[in-house]
Parts: sequence; structure tokens; C-alpha cells
Amino acid sequence: MPLTTIYGGSPSTRVIGDATAIQQTLHPNAASYLNRLRIAGYSVNANEMNALNNLVWGMATNGILAQMQWFHPCMGNAAAHMALDLFGSTYDITFFGSWTFASTGMKPTTANTANYASFGYVPSTAANLNDSHIGIYIRTNTAVLNISVGAWTPGIGPFFQINTSTSANSANVIMGGSSVTFYTGITDTRGYWLGSRVSSTIIRSYFNGILNVTNTASTTSNTANTITYGARNTGASRDAPSAQEIAVAHGGRSLTPIQAKTLYILIQQFNTALSRQV
Repeated sequence: MPLTTIYGGSPSTRVIGDATAIQQTLHPNAASYLNRLRIAGYSVNANEMNALNNLVWGMATNGILAQMQWFHPCMGNAAAHMALDLFGSTYDITFFGSWTFASTGMKPTTANTANYASFGYVPSTAANLNDSHIGIYIRTNTAVLNISVGAWTPGIGPFFQINTSTSANSANVIMGGSSVTFYTGITDTRGYWLGSRVSSTIIRSYFNGILNVTNTASTTSNTANTITYGARNTGASRDAPSAQEIAVAHGGRSLTPIQAKTLYILIQQFNTALSRQV
């Protein structure tokens, strides 16, 4: 049953309806995130509270939340709101250059390598080489090479990124080395992209919850450069800039095909509740 009314002074206690006074508890991660949103100056309404709580409980119930290391719900309408990570301040976002923020998400104002965002996640130290995932919900269609989330090490080759494009040669996921898993049949980049490295020889690519490609190329290493949004971090600079709007982004340990499908459903329900689904 959804939550509808903020109840009392506790950030974790809510009541259903106006008359029944039946209390429900927000998931601790949802409660903490919503409180940080409030401190950042955003007034969360009941619909947004319900949407986030349903998403977090859904992930927890299906064993997905435990696989997450960072999760950016992109709620609010300003940099201070969009910067917040579901799990606390460790992977909060810092924005550089010019960005546009709205209830629908966050995006670089123009595709420019000066417009990017960093949140301190370094795959070589934070990710498991053979057990990792990265996901992003894109609200902008494009036919050109765009890397809205990722990093790589030039001259050596380790990549950790998703390329979102309708071009068959540039719509791919690369994790744990230089192995590439190409997406096929993508005619519109709007939607939910997910890559999951499940072993030293298997990496899976999903689009809107559907397994698109499985690649058996072996891992080598992970990049030591911090992942960035809006353009790919090369260490010394950025490349492949994007102006695509991001509604949700996350990463962590690998997901099973069932978890990947379930997560798409949960995120789609979340974005639908916020009137920003595609």
C-alpha cells in the first residue's frame, strides 16, 4: 500500500490516508535520502516519497539493493538535489561546466567535454573485476557516439562505460578491460541501459530489461580513472561528450537476468510516477 501523508516528526514514519493513522515505515535508505533532499532545499511531495520508497523496497526485496554501490535517483530540480546518492555522501556528484536540471533529470547544457560530473567511483579499486554492473536511464535520442557514463585509460585499454547510440558500431558496454558487447537493433536511445560483468568471460548487455547481447571476451583490468557523467573520463581530460538527459544512474556488483528485468520494471515504475518515463 502506498504512503500518502507525512506523519509526525520522524523522517521514517508515515501514515496511510488522513483518518486511519496506519503507520508504515520508509526504507532506511529512502528515509535518509529524502531527508538529505529536504536539507538541500527540496520539498518532497507525497507522490515522490511513495515512488522512491516503492523503488527502494522493490530493490531490497529482490536482492538488488545489496548489489548497489551507488544509486543516483536524480530527484529535485537543482544541482544540490541531483548530486545526492541514495546511500550517503561517499558518491555524491560534483558538477563541472554548464548543466541543466529539471524534474525530468539532469543533462549537460551542451555536448562539451567541459560539461561533466564526477562522483568519485574508481573501478580499479571500488569495482570487482569480474562481478560488476553499470546502468543508466536516458531520456534523449541520439545517433552519434555519446558516453553519458564512463571512464577509460588511454594507451592501455581498460574501459568501464556504456555508449548510448543508435549506431551499431558505437552502442556498447565495456567493463573489465577492452572487451566490447555491442547492442543490436537499437533504433531509439531513450530508455534503460544496463551492462553486467558476471564472470571473467561473460558480460551481458540489456536494453529496457531485455538481454540484448552476451559476450565471452575475457577481462584484463579495470581503469583507475574516476567514472564521470556527461563525457568519458580519460584521466587528463574527457572525450565523447553527451547532452543526453539522465533520469537514473547506478552501479555495483553484477545482476542476474531476472534482477536486470526486475530492476527495469522498478525504475520504469519510479519514472512513470514522476512523469518522466520513456
